[in-house]
Amino acid sequence: MRARPLISAATLAGTVVCLGAVPASSTPASPAVAVPAPALAAGAPAAPAGAAPGAVSGRPQLTGPYRLFCPGTLLGDLVLTVKTSARLSPRSPAPGHSFTVSGLQLSVTFPQGLDEGLHTLAPISGTATEELLVRGATPAVVRTKSYAYAVPTPAVVPPAGVALEVPATPATVGPFTATAGPVVVEESSSQTLVISAGASKPVKLALNCIAFPAKAGTLDPQAPWTAAKAPPASLAIKPVIAVSA
Repeated sequence: MRARPLISAATLAGTVVCLGAVPASSTPASPAVAVPAPALAAGAPAAPAGAAPGAVSGRPQLTGPYRLFCPGTLLGDLVLTVKTSARLSPRSPAPGHSFTVSGLQLSVTFPQGLDEGLHTLAPISGTATEELLVRGATPAVVRTKSYAYAVPTPAVVPPAGVALEVPATPATVGPFTATAGPVVVEESSSQTLVISAGASKPVKLALNCIAFPAKAGTLDPQAPWTAAKAPPASLAIKPVIAVSA
């Protein structure tokens, strides 16, 4: 059996405090709280002349699995693998009709070395927040509530690492109003996870992360969860998680 890296409470002390309860079996819809819509990123599909605000030309493909690069933590520059599931309900909303983003859930994989290191401070839980960018609908930008999660810490961590679901029960966000098709839902390229480790005196570790393609070569891990080097900011993505039918 390989030796586990030791991560002590002293190592993690002094980081951000944020602790939430594990969600119940049913998760109510997060209200769509509008924030100012960002400008289209370079290379993003532009709306054709005369189209409704927020309209998108073409039909983007779902991103699928991607990586979160979380720099500057007390454990080094971390790399986590993520896949987000979501769908529109109804699947093809007509202009002027309302819809929700349903089944929203992130599957986050903690690599073997990182999970073994945190094992010494079990139980491990935390919170995560999402910012969704919605094209072809209003509001165009919403922030979800803070979702709680728990990190599994098996006695023997498999080589593939341990996956956790955030939130534990898929969430519903909305309602939105369709303005023009297709409706495209993206995640912000910036995402935040907060880890709480330990039972009697929990210590907190904040991860402020950026999304990159799964095949970004510079993110190939070394230890095995730390990045070889920081990827260029120009490679950051806004993962597409749902598109109208």
